Amino acid sequence: MTTLQNKDINQNATQLEQDGFVMLKQLFSREEAEKAHQELEDCYQKDIQARKEQNNKVPHWQGPCGHSVLTKPSHLLIDAYTKSPALDQMFEKFLSSPETKPLIERLAGKNIKLRGYNIRRMTGAFDPPPAHEWHRDSLGEFGFGILLTDIEPDENAATSFVPGSHLFPYCPRWNNLFYIPDTVFPLFAKISVFNKWLSKKVLKGHTAAYGKKGDAYIFINDTWHGRQPNLKGKESMVVLIGAFPTDYEFPDRVTPPPKEILDQLPPHVKAVASCELPRNEYQDTILRRVVKNRQSTGLFTLWRAAQIERKIVDVLSMPYYFYNRVYRILKYKFSQI
Repeated sequence: MTTLQNKDINQNATQLEQDGFVMLKQLFSREEAEKAHQELEDCYQKDIQARKEQNNKVPHWQGPCGHSVLTKPSHLLIDAYTKSPALDQMFEKFLSSPETKPLIERLAGKNIKLRGYNIRRMTGAFDPPPAHEWHRDSLGEFGFGILLTDIEPDENAATSFVPGSHLFPYCPRWNNLFYIPDTVFPLFAKISVFNKWLSKKVLKGHTAAYGKKGDAYIFINDTWHGRQPNLKGKESMVVLIGAFPTDYEFPDRVTPPPKEILDQLPPHVKAVASCELPRNEYQDTILRRVVKNRQSTGLFTLWRAAQIERKIVDVLSMPYYFYNRVYRILKYKFSQI
């Protein structure tokens, strides 16, 4: 692991608070990343083989390596604790080393708890825009990413970010028309003047988590993020770990791993996965300042105009939405005859 000086930790903390994410180059050796990659690749192959043997074609499945989600563009392993001892040790370093632990504490406080411990493998299948539209996750959530393969720039399915968007007034998925949802008549979205204007203003500086195997990143999930399309047939593997400070509530029910799994994990990973660490006392963390410093939508702003425009389009699109939904239901039912 690359040794970071205090100056680097301060710079990383500043960038994390300013941009909403920070890349940590060469945090792990290529050898560590390759070992974890191979162990997880073995799990993926077992999952694929078991699916074939049982002629299983549904996306969600409880297979030999636990819960997996297989779609044409991606293959996910959900809560992949103990599936790769090498990965568990890498995350142990992430949580406990003097190079990264202070950064996590500045972000979230002394104690954290995990919401998910997932692996995303891109299959190489053509995945056009919008691969995963701009969105936010839950308030207080932050994420760890670890690259287990090289991910080069230019439409190779990297996790994408809009720097500084953690301070924007709202989530774009429900308030804007930067992509066309299934519930919206496409023509209405194409003529949305205020949304086009806002899009040009706030999305022009977007970037992504490009890097080499062994690189990592931390990001605040209030930062507008998504996934770039995969247009060149690249296969890649990224670890995606979601976490909360212990003084924040989960937005949904989270079931920690059973004791027999927890007992196989390194001590720091076990502690955060168990969700049993003490509740943090109040601390002036980066996450708390994000909420405090978030912009207001305002009454006469482009943010408010785009939001109102989306609401109008939603209402006008209701007949189209119901027609679409009925059509899909009937199509499915007739396909079963």
